[in-house]
Order: sequence, then structure tokens, then C-alpha cells
Amino acid sequence: MIEAQGITVRLGGRETLHGIDFAAQPGQITAIVGPNGSGKTTFLRALTGELKHRGTVWLNGRATADIPVAELAGLRAVLPQSVRMAFPFTVSEVVRMGLRAGLSAGRDSLILPALDRVGATYLADRPYTDLSGGEQQRVQLARVLAQIWEPVVDDIPRWLFLDEPVSSLDPGHQFLVIRTVRDFAARGGGVIAVMHDLNLTAMMADRITVLKDGRVAANGTAQEVMTEPVLSRVYDCPLRPGRMPAQAMPFLLPQASPLEI
Repeated sequence: MIEAQGITVRLGGRETLHGIDFAAQPGQITAIVGPNGSGKTTFLRALTGELKHRGTVWLNGRATADIPVAELAGLRAVLPQSVRMAFPFTVSEVVRMGLRAGLSAGRDSLILPALDRVGATYLADRPYTDLSGGEQQRVQLARVLAQIWEPVVDDIPRWLFLDEPVSSLDPGHQFLVIRTVRDFAARGGGVIAVMHDLNLTAMMADRITVLKDGRVAANGTAQEVMTEPVLSRVYDCPLRPGRMPAQAMPFLLPQASPLEI
């Protein structure tokens, strides 16, 4: 599993994360949500070791600070919120970047299957810089999928860290990505995803951690955290979730939440 204890981050001389404790289980999707500036991306970057922080992160029972970088690349893959590339690599070359280290190293046969998972095989020979934002996002997801293609190897789960993986996508491709990510978790891998859309989060996540002002405001299932008291307090506005009859799945309609101007 992933465990974090006392994660504290300072940026620009200001403490932005304040001693966060966190846990995520393999076989599940754990979403991180919260308002703009709540620390979601900062926390994900601390979990993946991109940001200097106080506190400890354990990956499958080992402190990540003690795992060699090459080994870590075979245990987890990271999808940033955005990736800028100045050179006209082809899409296949971008996906191949996920095959440079770890268990999938050198397995070029995974390029097309990874693109197929995100509905992008037709882009294989296109220059990456010519793609739309949504197409680039799917190609980057294919890259991280290729990096840790098998969710479990020798009984050890692999992990996906995703920062807003569906933010630039149309509904059809949003659902495709959600199915792909859920399949990875269903086969034993672990997924931690920063999300912005609360309705998609409710559909996708097994557990949700809600951040506000760099602290954990709530943690639990969608039914437990997507409530009027929690959401209204976290987002500083009246938010009144509805419930789907079959599974009591919460959803939000902007028209159903009163505007107080």
C-alpha cells in the first residue's frame, strides 16, 4: 500500500501542506479532491518525491527515499497535469519514453497496446506537437501505462499517480480513461488520482481524500464525503448533492445549489 505520515511542504517561504497523513490500498482508486489552491498537486508531487518535504512516504512497505530511482520506475509511474515538449517526437517515441526503465524497459511491443488502451493507435506516427491538448493527454497516459504495464508482478502491486487525467477530454474519452484506470485497479494495481470534476470522481473512486488549505478535510467513500455539510464547508459555497436511486451515488447539479450573491 501507499502510506504517508506528516507530509509537510514549504513553497516560497510559506508552508502549503501541514502534516498530512494518507493511505491508499492496491486494487482501489483513491482520489484527491479540493478547491483550487488546496494543495492537491503539491501533495501528489510530494508523494512521488518531486518536491522536498518533511514526513515519510512508504511504497509497499518501503520508504520511497530508500528505493533507488531505477527500481522506483518499475514500481510506479507518474502522469503530471501537463507535459511540454519542444521537439517534434512522434507519438510512438513519446510512449517509448515510458519503456526506458523498470520492468517494461525495452519492450517496444507495448507501444501500440498502450495506445490502444486510450483509443489512440491512429496517432502512432503523428508528431506529438501537432496534437490537441486532449490527444496529448491520452498519449501521456499511454506512456505511463506502458511503464508499469502489469499491475502486479511477483505479488507486488504497481502504482499509477495521475494528476487530473481527464481534465482536457470530451465525455467519451473521459469514460474510456476511467474504464482503463478502473481495469488497472481491478487487476490489483493501485491508483492515486488528483481530480477536479466531483461527479466523475464519484463514479471513478473507491476512496476520496478531500483537501482544504493544505490539510485533510474529509476522507472516505463518495457517499461519506460528498455531503452538503462537507462540500459546502470545503468549497466555501452552498453545494447540495443529489442521490442516484440505485446506489445512492452522489452527484452535483449547479442549478440545484442556491447561489448567494
